[in-house]
Amino acid sequence: MRISSAIIFLFIANIFITYSQSEHVHIYHSVYPFLERMYNQGHYEGYPLNDLPMRRSKITEALIGIGRNISELGNADRKLLEKFKQEFFISDSKTYTLITSDTDSNQILFGGLFSNDEKFFYRNSNDETNVLIMPLASIEFMRNNNDYDNSAIIGNLGFRLFGTIESDFGYNLQVTNGTLFSGSRSVANEVRKYSQNIKFTVYQDDIDFTESHINYVSRWFNFNIGRESRLMGTGFSQRLIMSDNSPAMDVISAGAEFESFRYKFVHASLLAQPNIGETGSHIDIPSKYIVTHRFAITPSWGELAFWESLVYSNRHPDIAYLNPLSFLKSLEHALRDRDNSLMGFDLTIKPITGLLVKGSFLLDDIRFEKIGTDYWGNKTAYNLGAMLSLIPNIDLIAEYARVQPYTYSHFNQNNSVVNDGFVVSSYILPNSEKYSISTRFWWGSRYPIELEFAYLRHGDNIYSETGELVRNVGGNHLEGFRFEVDSQEVKFLDGNLEEYFSFSLSSGLELSRGFNLQLYYRFINTNNSGEHFIRAMLRFDEF
Repeated sequence: MRISSAIIFLFIANIFITYSQSEHVHIYHSVYPFLERMYNQGHYEGYPLNDLPMRRSKITEALIGIGRNISELGNADRKLLEKFKQEFFISDSKTYTLITSDTDSNQILFGGLFSNDEKFFYRNSNDETNVLIMPLASIEFMRNNNDYDNSAIIGNLGFRLFGTIESDFGYNLQVTNGTLFSGSRSVANEVRKYSQNIKFTVYQDDIDFTESHINYVSRWFNFNIGRESRLMGTGFSQRLIMSDNSPAMDVISAGAEFESFRYKFVHASLLAQPNIGETGSHIDIPSKYIVTHRFAITPSWGELAFWESLVYSNRHPDIAYLNPLSFLKSLEHALRDRDNSLMGFDLTIKPITGLLVKGSFLLDDIRFEKIGTDYWGNKTAYNLGAMLSLIPNIDLIAEYARVQPYTYSHFNQNNSVVNDGFVVSSYILPNSEKYSISTRFWWGSRYPIELEFAYLRHGDNIYSETGELVRNVGGNHLEGFRFEVDSQEVKFLDGNLEEYFSFSLSSGLELSRGFNLQLYYRFINTNNSGEHFIRAMLRFDEF
């Protein structure tokens, strides 16, 4: 009886500690595609994954809920579920650390380095408070067929410090530094995060990244401040509210979560285009901010959300926009119509188990009497996609996305929906459309075999040989409409038509717990010119 009582107590204590974890899990974690598949198959009854990252406690709840239906899962899904349950300390997990603590005394130097157990620099988990420090490391090889020097090798080292204090205060700090060991920087720049790094691209130096946040949670209320990549809005390969297309933003957010209703307020600083210089102490960059509200109801069949965003610049944070409960469009008018407001809605429907439909609509600007014409000011974007998970171990995904000319741009360039030159939301530019079909084969690894075919068309502005704008067709997010210069009518995909057909293949293998080998191949055909790109990564943990 005493042994049984002790086992029950330890189980309850473990679940309590796990549930108390309030820090976010970064958006690149492999658990998110798995949760999306489980949601589609009806094994996870939580919210659709339209607002990421999620708190560690929410992911834990989801994995525990999926575990209750384990008899209904296929072998590949069961294997993957067990791996995530170990990582999130739901199942009995043995840990090895470099520096021992009161709760973790197995030292990694004595046989645990290449085991299938959890590995940390340091871990201490007591009751409602825990602290974990884990290493981050990678070595990656990239190659294309464009340049004479057509390969690159990059290494990264760093750490992640995360945990929770007294169950409601979560924190996370991730720091990495890397260098180009050999090869061409232009090849490395085909990876978006490297092309956005100033030290790497401008100073021709090493590469450093940091993301961090603190998160407070109390029953239905949560508050967050930090610098991290976020995804907001519906879609499979597109997000129309917020994506990781631009560099990570510094954000203050607050939200409310109830059983069938969620609200999120976000106020973030953006990096505007410099007035003077490019980097360094002499540079002059105007202040710039984006504020977003999203209201979502979550019935049993999915989610319906209304959202609004506004970009403003050249002044201190405006108290009117710091109010978390307001209507931004009316506030903009009251403040003399200086800013760039957008709004829209997104919808997630699961009509039957195994079929998930997602769509969203963005309204940047419109004149109702001009609907159905080629009027330049009807600036909209939308995407519609479906995911089918009826075939064992296979997900099929199809999606269409379209962004009308001049969308995201503004008369005042500083008010464009752009962070450091990159669109904040969509992955495609204005005056573009994209068709994509992809499939994922789940075979028990953390990384499914993923195959994607995509076709993209973009109508670019027309420029002279010296780079001067000759004809504006709304194809550049940094070049807004010019009165008395540009035509009042613009046809979709007008201008310099660019067509891209792409094929990509990716997968990975966890060699032992924490050590991951990932492979990625992409082929792009542009105007009858083909480009191959290969990326192979060996890394410890995902970042």
